[in-house]
Amino acid sequence: MAVAKAKTIDPWKLKKWYPILAPEYMNGAFIGETPADSPERVVGKEVSISLAAVTGEIKRQSVNVTFKITGFDGSNAITKITKVEVSPSYIKRNVRKEKTRIDDSFVLKCADGTDIRIKPFMITKDKINNSKKTLLRKLAKTELKEYVSKESCDQIIQDVLTFKLQKILSNSLKRVCPLRTFEARAIEVIRTSEKPAEEKKEAKTEA
Repeated sequence: MAVAKAKTIDPWKLKKWYPILAPEYMNGAFIGETPADSPERVVGKEVSISLAAVTGEIKRQSVNVTFKITGFDGSNAITKITKVEVSPSYIKRNVRKEKTRIDDSFVLKCADGTDIRIKPFMITKDKINNSKKTLLRKLAKTELKEYVSKESCDQIIQDVLTFKLQKILSNSLKRVCPLRTFEARAIEVIRTSEKPAEEKKEAKTEA
């Protein structure tokens, strides 16, 4: 007697495609879709995409943005930006033998308590000596620290994406020497201001 085969269900048919949207300050632009069998499995997932693909500006192809899904608005996955990074090819194209390249990296705290790592990237119009390089690094860090301490993490990322922060720093650093380029080579959220649920519960109990 033949034994009937049990029907197998393709797990992909049980999944639903959820649209992923950029933050409100990017007009909630559509950045892609992700499959999951429930919204809970989507939260925390990260998506990296070229800024040009989000804004439609071809000149922003060299900027890559990482979005992290933080929750849902209806069936749409909402996100926060956790990293903005300039492609190595863009940096390579801007480096010249007759110029001086200056890199740095440090962690700063935003006004909302979020810790971010910023990696400034500078190219001078002419070659400079080591003492001026040191002055540029110190001044850039001082100016960025002051700026970041007064703004929320979302606002700082927005200012980087619109090139507002880069323009402010370029004008400020002219006091040391003229720059050909000032760029935030990378800006990354390394610790949010939100405390884990367990910590909040303990704090409330102690109070």
